Amino acid sequence: MTEIYNAKKAAPRGQAKAERVAGYGAMRFEEYAGEWKAGQRDPGPASVDSARFTASSGADGG
Repeated sequence: MTEIYNAKKAAPRGQAKAERVAGYGAMRFEEYAGEWKAGQRDPGPASVDSARFTASSGADGG
């Protein structure tokens, strides 16, 4: 764990962004979203209920 921390600490600040741009820069949004979604776990019942309540309560402030 300390090796990872030290490597990140020693890396130039823009390196992480450069790696993201290299990996995702040419990717279409649909491809990115599909890759992201595949890495997500299924929401639990409480999360689904909360999302439904928020959506049905008019949480847009109006």
